[in-house]
Amino acid sequence: MDFRVCQRVTVAIFTLLVMVCFVSVDQLWAQCLVAIKKNVKVPWTVYKRGEERNSGWLMFTDTPRSSGRLIIQYSNNSAQELNLFGDYGKNWVKITNPIDNERWEADADDCEGNTLRGHIIRQGRVEFDFTLTTAVDTPSVPPLPLELPLPPVREHGVASVVENARYPDARAVVNSSEEPRPCQGKADERCYLFSRYTVYVEPGGGENSEIIRIYNNLNPVIPHLVLRDAGSFYGISRDHLFVRLKDYDTYILEVFNIQSKRSIHKARASEPIGIVNRDYVAYYTEKERVDNIAICPNKREALEAKRDGLNVVRESEVKFNMVDLSITPTGTFRCVGRY
Repeated sequence: MDFRVCQRVTVAIFTLLVMVCFVSVDQLWAQCLVAIKKNVKVPWTVYKRGEERNSGWLMFTDTPRSSGRLIIQYSNNSAQELNLFGDYGKNWVKITNPIDNERWEADADDCEGNTLRGHIIRQGRVEFDFTLTTAVDTPSVPPLPLELPLPPVREHGVASVVENARYPDARAVVNSSEEPRPCQGKADERCYLFSRYTVYVEPGGGENSEIIRIYNNLNPVIPHLVLRDAGSFYGISRDHLFVRLKDYDTYILEVFNIQSKRSIHKARASEPIGIVNRDYVAYYTEKERVDNIAICPNKREALEAKRDGLNVVRESEVKFNMVDLSITPTGTFRCVGRY
């Protein structure tokens, strides 16, 4: 074979191989249809040796953090939201979870259609696998309105919408407040780890008062808010702290906005106390003395209190809006005995 002919054949074969490789790579990337968008919920599922362990969603934002962007994660198992940080791009994600000391990493090397697969790494070892599933036309999450619609007012005598609640260590808290994870404090401290904050509680100077220190989980070194002798820690719901202080035979409920570090509501409040529709806290508050117990929906309890020599008072249920700071009666009331 002539040298020129051999050279041309070699060049043709090399060109063909390059074209085949290019088409293959192009097809490989074309198969990855993952489209991560800002403020769009991305469902995730975590596996351990092929067995599903947990699921939920991630929402990637452009809110800057010192080590990346803010990423909001919701877990179906715990029904909680966490503030994580990391970054994302075309067919890849990197997420850091400082609470569990782990990294979530995935890229287009393991992608099929609109599903991206990756690994959860702890202390340099792959502990779990996970998948992210996106949809091209997934709508963005709309911002929460400042004024949420109230449910219809209920008739007198309807049972309250809230119930008593306690943490695993028997501490009474606001019903539907966030469930904490266990954490370690000093010998005289109780520690409560939440999605956004860590709370350390220790005895204060008064009988029913505590020292409450709140740390932002993104800055666990300097306390974000410290309350001394303001009352007892009574739970957290997102960016709101509840404190309860005993006043003779009744209690005072105080609500703090943790971000702004200020008190936004303080009132006499009887249990049950609970969160309603995320942004409302409902409780019973004393109104006036009742002379005719026939108006009471709980006549038996009112009659027993009167026989015991107690004053019968009417307590009405109200809802405090923690967003616009308004107070709305729910239409429910009861009669209770007071000294």
